[in-house]
Amino acid sequence: MKADLLIEHLSSILLDTFNLSHDDIEKTNDLELKCIKYGLLCLHEDLQFHKERSDKILEDFKQTLFDSASISITNSENIIKNINPLFVKLTGFSKKELIGNTHEILDSGYHDEAYFNEIKKTLKNGKTWKGEFCNKSKSGSLYWIDCIIFPIKDINGNIYEYWNIINDITEKKKIEQQMAEFSYLAAHDLQEPLRVITSYMQLLNQKYRSKLDDKALKYINYSIDSTIRMKNLIDNLLTYSKTTNDNIKFIEVDMNFELKTVLEDMAIYITENSAIITIGRLPFIKGVPFQMRQLFQNLISNGIKFTPPGQTPEINISCEEVNGLYKFYVIDNGIGIEEEYLTKIFTVFKRLNNRSEFEGTGIGLAICDKIVSSHHGKITVESKINEGTSFCISLPKN
Repeated sequence: MKADLLIEHLSSILLDTFNLSHDDIEKTNDLELKCIKYGLLCLHEDLQFHKERSDKILEDFKQTLFDSASISITNSENIIKNINPLFVKLTGFSKKELIGNTHEILDSGYHDEAYFNEIKKTLKNGKTWKGEFCNKSKSGSLYWIDCIIFPIKDINGNIYEYWNIINDITEKKKIEQQMAEFSYLAAHDLQEPLRVITSYMQLLNQKYRSKLDDKALKYINYSIDSTIRMKNLIDNLLTYSKTTNDNIKFIEVDMNFELKTVLEDMAIYITENSAIITIGRLPFIKGVPFQMRQLFQNLISNGIKFTPPGQTPEINISCEEVNGLYKFYVIDNGIGIEEEYLTKIFTVFKRLNNRSEFEGTGIGLAICDKIVSSHHGKITVESKINEGTSFCISLPKN
């Protein structure tokens, strides 16, 4: 947009200032002036060519967007000025009903005022907003969308319209909800019979220990250990199924306080392993406090657990602000992760080590990934074998 206006402005200056035309150049007797005018005319024609090419690229880009996603365009006052057929189909409203209206016509009442205020604040600052909405169609049915809203500015930097690029994720949300409910119910229903098995195995071990040989006692201990692992697995599965941003309000979170709480909760584990935890100054963020504690507790626990025998676990936690993002770093000096597994470690039940060496259920990092995603962020990892692992959590500042 800015480039097109600049080209048009330069072309106008060239024509008006120097009265450029092929006829004018032919009438000029001064050879030097004729060369200068001819050069300027070539520049003008070149600028026009690039403007036409730019216009063509922009039109092709617009058409590709209009064919692949639901699009609505609003003016600076958020009045809808243009939509495509996919947007009409998604909402159930006609083009006539939508043009001249605002997106409030689609408000489902699901999101609170603070949610919309945060969006307005982001857009007012000229930044792109990305997130999810639960909207209501003309028929009254609710649907979920993944939405990107970005402002369009004129040559002076003033916003004159907003583009809303929308994808329908209703089916995806339904599947996620069904899976979460299934995981929760399955895990919940397994707890009681597991508790009974554990209790009777422990009772058998206590009351009949003197009457059983070493082999029988060994089998009992195996069974008890297995039921304990199963309980931990179920607890983690329940945590994973409940880790979502639905119906949870984001508030201002003091990460210094949350990390202090995590260290207090883990004090015994940290002391037992003689771990050294170093934490730099951390910012306030918008988020869910208990999920932030869960996130860093999992990462610290991993850093301590995956340390070679005889080595003191060292974990450094810091944060920096980069391009509107808070980047949190959790760096340990553990055993490291092989490069081929770096893209798989956030998968549920993915274990990279033998259970006899390191205990765990393979859900901890999957929970971390889900927490960060629910906060509209991203978690990445870098690692070297026998040198340690560095996790980077990128969270939006606003």
